[in-house]
Amino acid sequence: MSCTTMHPGFVVSEIARIDNDGVWHPEEPDPRPSNLMWPTDKAAKVMVKAVLKRKRNYVFTGHGKLAVWLQRWFPGLMRSIISKGPKPDL
Repeated sequence: MSCTTMHPGFVVSEIARIDNDGVWHPEEPDPRPSNLMWPTDKAAKVMVKAVLKRKRNYVFTGHGKLAVWLQRWFPGLMRSIISKGPKPDL
């Protein structure tokens, strides 16, 4: 038995249109950068391969790998970058 933790980066989906209460807002624009989005079918194939190879952790986008590297070696910088991101509407 094995378990794989995926770190997919940005994958085309509707997840960004679902609020913290689980309500879907189809009219909301997706705030994620479209040039960094992976097609769903491509992401699924990469995920299946990682599971079949029994990878423990798998990061499969360039920007995802950069984020993991920054978090590991420069956690303060990563916190600063994340804190400047979009804030949820309250």
